Amino acid sequence: WLNKKIVDLAGLQQTLIGLRLEDPDLSVIVRGDSKTRYRQIRAVLDACQQANVVKVDLATEPLK
Repeated sequence: WLNKKIVDLAGLQQTLIGLRLEDPDLSVIVRGDSKTRYRQIRAVLDACQQANVVKVDLATEPLK
């Protein structure tokens, strides 16, 4: 998901490139739940890197 819209990895990268061109200071927060596999998170981080988005953070939630 990106901005409440479902995207695949290729679409994610292209969208990130467009957003970065509009805002060179683009910041991305990656959020996953307990069902999200690490390789999916890694793929999103790779897409950010390939789109030249350098401000990327991982959202975390405290343990309950």
